[in-house]
Amino acid sequence: MRNVLALLSFMIATALMAPVCVAEQAKSLNAVVSPVAQGTSDEEMRLLELKRQEEERKRKQRIAKRVAKIKKLEAEMAKTDSLIMSLSDKMSAIEKDIDQLYEQEDAARLKLQGKLALFNATAMQIARLERMPLEAMAAATNLRSGYDRKSVVESGRKSLSSIIYQNRDDIYKIQEIRMQRQDKMDEIEGLRHKMLDERKSVQNLFDKQVELLSKDSSLKADLMLKAQQTKQSKTVTDLLERYEGRDDYLPPVRHVLKKLPVKGQVVEVYNQRKPSGLFSRGIRIETVAKEPVVGLKDGRVIYSDTFRDYGFMVIVEHSDGSHTLYSGMEKSSITVGDFAPAGQVLGFMSPNKRPELYLEVRKSGKTIDPVKYLALN
Repeated sequence: MRNVLALLSFMIATALMAPVCVAEQAKSLNAVVSPVAQGTSDEEMRLLELKRQEEERKRKQRIAKRVAKIKKLEAEMAKTDSLIMSLSDKMSAIEKDIDQLYEQEDAARLKLQGKLALFNATAMQIARLERMPLEAMAAATNLRSGYDRKSVVESGRKSLSSIIYQNRDDIYKIQEIRMQRQDKMDEIEGLRHKMLDERKSVQNLFDKQVELLSKDSSLKADLMLKAQQTKQSKTVTDLLERYEGRDDYLPPVRHVLKKLPVKGQVVEVYNQRKPSGLFSRGIRIETVAKEPVVGLKDGRVIYSDTFRDYGFMVIVEHSDGSHTLYSGMEKSSITVGDFAPAGQVLGFMSPNKRPELYLEVRKSGKTIDPVKYLALN
């Protein structure tokens, strides 16, 4: 009985102490997790903000360095362009001189034309007399002997010498004109070679610029992330608005194509009423399977993925604030962040029998007739 009472006393004491232990444990736990429950401290927030500002500063430094290099290349290209224009103007002036020399030669030849006819006729008669046998000569002419023929031939040669002497200045003038013309043509050929060298130099500078304009890995990753976020946009207008305000630099456009971006024919024009009752905001070009699609003018790719009912779509932004949109391709050969010079292949049409490329041009939030846009550029 005594043992039973002792056991009951122990159980009662344990039950009374349990809430106290649980409270102390809870108090201890609360003391440990309280910083998390309260959220990030002010000091941690300050350090995170400083880190963000430092990353932004470094990002802007990278952009500034790249822009400085790009602008330096622009200045070099502008200088070379100026030299090419100077060479072109000089060639045009020399070509005009050559045309004038041709006109001078024609005038001199016209002046000599009658005298040259007399000269040629006399020379032919002399040559015929020299080759003609005496018997034939006696039958055809009043000449009866070799002595008579010799006398006539000598007389004819004197006549030829007299014609040459009297018109020697005009003959020499023609020869001088021809020599001047040849010198001018040699000069143009030299300028042409020099111009080709300068154009190669410009192309090399442009290639370097394209390489710089292609985003570095970190910035390209940011742009690709932006593209993934904009993929959720409801319309192309919303998509493009999300790109506004970016500090990416694009140089002035140097190359523009004045033709359709893909071989084919236009089957839907701008602002054409469609069966749905809506009006087309671009044009449709019927082409052939797997035909390459090229960019219309220099720009950077800001979107290269599927989008709503556009299918696979590529958007290229340009330095003048316009955007060209290409959709209907099966795949693209470039990625977001790439700089695509005019004429570069953007992608390939689908393997369907008669695929259609949709081309749209936008500027300041509005669509533009691509055909007029191409003509204007």
